[in-house]
Amino acid sequence: MPKLSIICPAYNHEKYVDDFIKSFLNQTENDIELVIVDDCSTDNTRNIIKSYDDNRITLIENQYNMGINSTIKNGILQSNSEVFAICASDDMLYPEYAETVINVFHKNPNIHLFFTALQEIDVNGEIRNKIRTIKFNNKDRFFILEKLFLDNFIPAPGSAFRKESVLKVTSIPAGMFQYQDYHFHVQMLLHFDFYFNNKPLVYYRISNNSVSINSSLATAMRSTIEKNHLLDLYYNIENVDILKAIFKDNPVFQKYGEPVKETIPFFVCLIAIESYDHQHAMWGYNSLVKFYNEKNNQQLLYDLYKFQFKDYISEAKFLPDINSGINKKIKKLRKKRNIAVAAAVLSVIINIILLLI
Repeated sequence: MPKLSIICPAYNHEKYVDDFIKSFLNQTENDIELVIVDDCSTDNTRNIIKSYDDNRITLIENQYNMGINSTIKNGILQSNSEVFAICASDDMLYPEYAETVINVFHKNPNIHLFFTALQEIDVNGEIRNKIRTIKFNNKDRFFILEKLFLDNFIPAPGSAFRKESVLKVTSIPAGMFQYQDYHFHVQMLLHFDFYFNNKPLVYYRISNNSVSINSSLATAMRSTIEKNHLLDLYYNIENVDILKAIFKDNPVFQKYGEPVKETIPFFVCLIAIESYDHQHAMWGYNSLVKFYNEKNNQQLLYDLYKFQFKDYISEAKFLPDINSGINKKIKKLRKKRNIAVAAAVLSVIINIILLLI
């Protein structure tokens, strides 16, 4: 059994996969394996992988294009180590990456998640003047979970986990795309402690590709839908102590009183509504409607907190004017598009003039 399995989802990365594999082969720790799962690449990615003759490298080829989450799940199930890491085929590993991960898990049996800072590189592999890290690495998992309730800030490439723990407490939804790592990390942090490595151990490749207004709006809508699924993880918390540890300073507890197991979703809804964040508020009120409609919950809220229908309706006052935010975003995207179109037209005119001259 290798000390570490590195799961690598690959899709149309013929330009970069060779660099990634070389970074695996250059590790200071040799007792490791690489499980590359190709998600039906249409370029030369698979042939490049097959050109390597090393018994530590396994190529899995998906039967059809399954998406990032199913691809990663296939790799996890095929891995042979008690600890696995995830890194995409367009990134690269520092030589000491595997050795560092193995040492952290070996020396800290209470640690089930490992995250690392990232060194950004461009599409050509040139180092950019930016390191991705987190400011809260000296905080406990409950502090992190509170911050994650509002936004994702954890670098995902190079993250590592105890396999048994992942299989025990997580689901890996096939339809997740933009927030798949975010969703996965929250599930794990609800149960286990983490370690963050301040020194970069992964070269994270940044693409300069621009997107159209339509794809940008589609991305925003998909992000909203996936974020709602992520917030459901907090709604479904079953332990009051965990809820209070995450949101220990939130004024909602002072406003309404002590939560019990049955009212955890109620408190999560109110925390989301009163966060004054557009998306969280809308998710919170929608979820509050669902909770209030469930059998006996109306009576339960009155018995415990004297919460009545008028209080339920009054929570709508916390809902922000989302239309203004959406309209601003659309106008901004349209402005960018118009600038790009104008620049393209000007370029064509200049070229025509030069040809005429």
